Amino acid sequence: MRNQKGNRHYLVVITHSKKADLRAVADQIGDGKLSFGSPERLMTHLGLTPGSVSPFGLINDRDRAVRVVLDRDLKSATRLSFHPNINTSTFVVSAADFARFLEACGNPVQHVTCNPDAAPLLLAGPSAPSRKLPVRPAPSPKLPGRPSPPAQTVQ
Repeated sequence: MRNQKGNRHYLVVITHSKKADLRAVADQIGDGKLSFGSPERLMTHLGLTPGSVSPFGLINDRDRAVRVVLDRDLKSATRLSFHPNINTSTFVVSAADFARFLEACGNPVQHVTCNPDAAPLLLAGPSAPSRKLPVRPAPSPKLPGRPSPPAQTVQ
């Protein structure tokens, strides 16, 4: 997301069961109208393409230009699920590990209250504790004579 002037950038993360009212989010973070960033902005600031936006893209934001906006309800989650900067896989991380990741990235973090009845945004959410999810590595170039790595299961 970006503000109307395009001089501030935001990564808004909400629970999977909610939708975000961009006006309400903008009011809570103290900025004007928010809109989606262009593919060029996504690549410049997060090293990502549309459809693959993830908090893990913050590792590419060396200037810490992107402000992180988290739904308050994520504070009560014990585990969170995100795409690993590509939308063909999903990683599950503990909330504590996610907090450590955000701290290590150093981007400003702010919490907001998201209305469950607004328009959808970037999805995130708690994962059922006992659910096993297949994890596949991001696709890599096929090397002659090398098979694709097998999927792994995480709990």
